[in-house]
Order: sequence, then C-alpha cells, then structure tokens
Amino acid sequence: MQATTTFRRVGLLACVLAGISAFSFFTAATIANAESNAVLPEQTPAVTSVTCAGLKKIEVVNSTDTLTTNLIIYTDVPGSRVDFVTAKQGCVLVTFSAPAVGQGVFIFVQVVLPSATCLPSTGLAPSLFAGQGDTDQQQVSFSASKTFICPDVAPGKHFVKAQWELNDSIAAQLYGFTMTVAHR
Repeated sequence: MQATTTFRRVGLLACVLAGISAFSFFTAATIANAESNAVLPEQTPAVTSVTCAGLKKIEVVNSTDTLTTNLIIYTDVPGSRVDFVTAKQGCVLVTFSAPAVGQGVFIFVQVVLPSATCLPSTGLAPSLFAGQGDTDQQQVSFSASKTFICPDVAPGKHFVKAQWELNDSIAAQLYGFTMTVAHR
C-alpha cells in the first residue's frame, strides 16, 4: 500500500513538473513573439461598442422547411422576414441560427434592415456563417448561429430579413432556421 501511494505521489509530481515546464516553454515562446512584434493569429479583433438598453420586445420566426441555394449573390432566405414596430430610437438585435449542409462551399449570411446597417456586414469574413472549402471531403453538416446588431434604428414600422449567398455555385442547404429579433 505504501509503495502504491508513493508511486502515485511521484507520478503526480512528475505530471505537475511537466505541466510547469510546458507552461514555461509556452510563456517564453509567447514573450519572444511579442517582443519581435509578430502578429499572432489568435489575437482578438477590434471591438465595436454599442449600448442596447431596454430591448423589451422579441419577435421570432421559425421555419422547418429545407431551403437550397446555389447562388453566389445575396438573396432572401425564404420566410425570414420579420415585421416589427419600435417605440423608441435604439438598436435592434437579430440572431439567425440554422443547421446547414454543404460540400466544398462556404455559406455567408447577412441581415438587412432597409433603414439601417446591421453589423457585421460586408466583406467575406464578417458574414461567414458555415461551410468548408474542401470539395474532396464528404458533405458536412453544421449547426450555426450568428448575431447581428442594427444600431440607431428610428422609431416606427420596420422589417428585417436574412439573406444568404455561397462562395461557389455548389448547392448548400438550410434545414430550417430560427430568427429572433429583439427591439425597443
């Protein structure tokens, strides 16, 4: 019994020392990269700050339809339009989520509110929703979700809708979706 306990303690000590050594090596490598002004890929992107106080109303649209596209220009996601009325000036928060399927294709999603720009918008990386670019791989299924913020929306009647496009004309599908709109 004594030998087993000692072995466990020695084994635990060896694991702790190995962990400390690995941490020290990682820290030294990180400091070396920082000192050489190297840009690390895991650095966080710039933060856009918007205050969204008082989002008291929520509208939800849910679809169980299978949707297919092979278009490389933004088109409306069928059934994704949500009409709403805002009582006060403020932001609108929109979340779009869907199981997506594609092979060798990337799916991009944007939210359109005609009276305001919803962020993130424009460019490929901010609008990337799901996908994989290797056509030699099997078809891949994703559960994806993306949140958009539309700042400074004026009071009144509005609508918001999701749009999607692909990077290649290979077909991709959404197996239903849920879009949630929170507003004042």
